Amino acid sequence: MRNADFLVGVTPFAKMGDFNAGNIDAGITDSMIASADAINQGIKDLASKYNAQFIDVRQVPVPKGALLDGVHPSAEYGASLNDYIASQISSGGTLKQPETKAAEPTAMTTAPAAITPTSASSTNSPVDNLAKQILAQGNTANWQGGVDAETAAKDMAKIMAGIGITDISQFGKVTQTGLNEDVRPDGRGGFVNLKGQPVDSALVVPLEMDGNVVGYFAPTGTQETYGNKETGQVVPNTYAERQTGNAFGGTYQGKGNTAYRVDIGADGKPVFYTTGASSRDDISAFAPIIDPLPILAPFKTVA
Repeated sequence: MRNADFLVGVTPFAKMGDFNAGNIDAGITDSMIASADAINQGIKDLASKYNAQFIDVRQVPVPKGALLDGVHPSAEYGASLNDYIASQISSGGTLKQPETKAAEPTAMTTAPAAITPTSASSTNSPVDNLAKQILAQGNTANWQGGVDAETAAKDMAKIMAGIGITDISQFGKVTQTGLNEDVRPDGRGGFVNLKGQPVDSALVVPLEMDGNVVGYFAPTGTQETYGNKETGQVVPNTYAERQTGNAFGGTYQGKGNTAYRVDIGADGKPVFYTTGASSRDDISAFAPIIDPLPILAPFKTVA
């Protein structure tokens, strides 16, 4: 059995908009999850119970208009949160490697990966070559979003170069394996996933809350995503919960946010483009923050 070294609280955000901090959602009737204060108190109680450090991110000032998309690490508010959490960990606790036989669930808790800028002086770098190939497709007149085409193309190129791609023909659909998925007992001493497929019991990890087993997971899930077709390496998450469908990344720089999308032709060749969105276009963005289970469940597992 293991405990968390620290637990991070939640930031409040406004009902029906992103412009001021407040209750999580006026439509939620359960008093224990309708308020950011209530959720933070629950996380703080868990931290105290398991002797973990509680980090109250409500101490970080919220710029007007920062939420929801402001929590992305490339945005001003996201950077402030990262710095504050890092400073609190440094002063109050040390992050340790998990002592569990399987990877932790990452579906809703993994922070989006940041892309490291490439020097503009590297004119013959893989990033520059990939960006030129993307722009040479000649469809930038139809691109939309808050950043210009050259900036977007170079950002896409950074994502590709980061997974070993040197030519856009190497980019395409790949199958990602080893993902954590919910499993359940099959009634015969074994386990199956939600599709009813048998799962190796040796890989199953129980999830415990307050002394009770509340579920099971195993690193046996798969999903189709985008990446390097030659190596199978998948693209990182640079666009938070919006990285779905044919969006393989995105940026929160500029006005609103910009999705990096791709269409794969019958010949297997990728065609890249961008679309724009605002912070209020996708109300489903509230779902992973309102639902407390993905936040609390991973903190304790039974060996």
